[in-house]
Amino acid sequence: MKKLQFGQRLDDSHPLTLALKADSKAKVMYANILMQKSGNYLKEGDDFTFALRKSYPDVNIYRDPLSEQTNQRVKDLVEFAKTPARDVTAIVDDDSFKAKVQDFDLVKSVKANLQAAGVEVITYHAGGTLPNAAAKGKGLIVITAHSNDALASFVDRLGSQGVFEGNYVLFNSCGTSLTRILADKINTQYKAEATFTYRGSVPVQSMKTALNSLAESLKTGSSFNDAVTKALQESDLNGVWHVSEMDPDVISLPRPGLGTITYSGYAAGF
Repeated sequence: MKKLQFGQRLDDSHPLTLALKADSKAKVMYANILMQKSGNYLKEGDDFTFALRKSYPDVNIYRDPLSEQTNQRVKDLVEFAKTPARDVTAIVDDDSFKAKVQDFDLVKSVKANLQAAGVEVITYHAGGTLPNAAAKGKGLIVITAHSNDALASFVDRLGSQGVFEGNYVLFNSCGTSLTRILADKINTQYKAEATFTYRGSVPVQSMKTALNSLAESLKTGSSFNDAVTKALQESDLNGVWHVSEMDPDVISLPRPGLGTITYSGYAAGF
């Protein structure tokens, strides 16, 4: 585990490597229904997922609550990730960066590079109304630097305007990490197809490196998956796609020979 956390791939003969490389299918770490909303089991599962993603960047590794929709959503995400990194829209929350002039200048340069790569860049201002930023099934880059409470409000403001619905959201939150709960909310309540979450907080300089790398990949026609993987490696960041769409309080799962079992109130990682 320590090797994985440092991004060290295990030997080719190691059972874990053999299992991960046995086929090209995506691997999904799901939050078991009996896991608490927060706690050691959920934390350790997330730690392992991020460690695998760092050590095996060529393997599609995602995370998900236990969901009837997981299989189809992961298949859709894999197909989306194979396509050239085009038809991407960015929403930049300028106001959240203006408190620090240096950070704001970095973000302005990122916006310029994304625009040069053909990305539509939409500037967000508090109280403003946004168009549905991207057609369904497209990439949506969100860039913000809010604190915890303000970040949750920002997610709600975008979500209530239908910005996330049907899209693959690459969420860049500087200084404050996007929690599992917020990622679930974007996917569940606001109907995103999947949300990319970083491991821990993202410094503005690292975000600049990552997004500039992504912009360069957009220009060359790399697949979206390759573009994101390259951006992570060049910025020394780590992250995974998070998928889910279900009621967080009532979960019904089919059990062969037992009919349908309904769990209520467990909120397994939601």
